[in-house]
This record gives sequence, C-alpha cells and structure tokens, in this order.
Amino acid sequence: MSEQDAYPGLGHDAESGHVDEDRLAQRTISASDGSGVDRRVSVAQRRREIAADLAEQITSGRLSEGSPIPTVKQLIVRHDISKWAALRIQGDLRDRRLVRLIPGGGYVAGPPGDEPPPTVPVQERIEQIANEWAGRIRGGEIGVHQRIPGVPRMRRMYGISKYAAHEVIIKLDSLGLVYILEDVGPKAAPRDCWVGEDPPEEKKLSSIDRYYARQKRLRELHSRKDEVRDEQMALIRDRSAQRGKGRRTR
Repeated sequence: MSEQDAYPGLGHDAESGHVDEDRLAQRTISASDGSGVDRRVSVAQRRREIAADLAEQITSGRLSEGSPIPTVKQLIVRHDISKWAALRIQGDLRDRRLVRLIPGGGYVAGPPGDEPPPTVPVQERIEQIANEWAGRIRGGEIGVHQRIPGVPRMRRMYGISKYAAHEVIIKLDSLGLVYILEDVGPKAAPRDCWVGEDPPEEKKLSSIDRYYARQKRLRELHSRKDEVRDEQMALIRDRSAQRGKGRRTR
C-alpha cells in the first residue's frame, strides 16, 4: 500500500494531482533498521536515507561506474515505498550527477556524459552545409553532372528541416554550382557555370551580361531532362539484356 493510500487526503491535491512534500513528510511509515526493530521515520527522511545510501555506494566504488542502480520497481519492493518516492530517489541521484540514463537500459552509476553541443541557428547551419557541398564540388570530389543529395536525402543526412534542405540547394544553385533537373534532382554544374568562373570570352562583358550568359548555359543544362531520361532508360535496358544473356548461358 502506498503512502497516499494509507493516508488519504494528506499532501495530495486531488485537482492537480500534485504531492506536497512538506505535508507528506509529516506522515510516518514503519521501516526496519536491519535488526528487526521497527522505527518510525518520515517519508521524506526515509527517501533521503535511501538516496544517501545509494550515493555512498556509488562514491565509495561499491557500485562501479556503469553498474545499474535499482529500478523504480526494485526500490518499491526493497524499501516498501511508493512509486513517487522511488522516482524522487532516482531524481536526487541524477541531480547530484551520480547517475546517468541509458536509453532503453535505465539508470547506471557514473556522471552524465558530455553536454550536447549547443544548437546551431538554422541560417548558420544552412551556410555550413552549403559550404561543405560547395567545397566538394569546387574541389572535384563531386564530378560534373554527378548527382548531389536532394531535399529528402539532405534531411536524412543532416537531420534538418525540409525548409533548411531546400535552402541549401537554393544556395548552391545561386552560386552556379548545381543545376536542377525535374524528376532527377540537383547535379553538379560545369565550371563555366560557377559564379566567378566565367569563360575568358565573357570576362570582358558587363556583370549583367555575364549573369545572363551564365543563366543561358544553365537553361541549356536544365533542358537536358529528356536526354538524361533517355540515357537512364538505355542503361536500364542494357543491364536487363546483360542479365538475360547471363541466365541463358548458364
């Protein structure tokens, strides 16, 4: 039987479900000191004693780092306390940085791991990812006409929103580093489409004329949609024919 069941109405707000620890601490429960002699202690004091005992086991090394500490159910059974008190014991140990939570495995002895890195602002994160792919394209790691991740894959790779992934691709497109084919996605653009990498014959043109010349080349690349689709279909047919030929020769 829990403390709230044994002492209905004390320390418990029926409307909010909140337990008032100060009022609850005024109640007493029966506990044993190990010698078989019962003694009367307050609920809050009993909880603090259990938490202190576990803390001493951890700091003394009796519970080595990584060792599991008693679960809520084990605390309830061993010490005849309520679920609320057991949760508070674990919370006390966590607040003192004596235990850490292993997802799916409960609490274990040992200080929490490193704090998670601070959240990077969205626009800064977009710039970071765009600069990463810009460097890979300019450095030749991503070849001309080679596909780069689209919005869905970009989201999975970096754990970013659809908006952020879309902005990354727009940023690369604005630099002339990619062109986008419908039903295919973004691909690395040739060097002469990059901003600041205009062909020699266009460097004498005004900035606005260079811009229009670059856009014309990009439009020509965008118009390759049907050509690219035909190339892909031809490749699929060739592979199918090769597989069929391999089966017949067996």
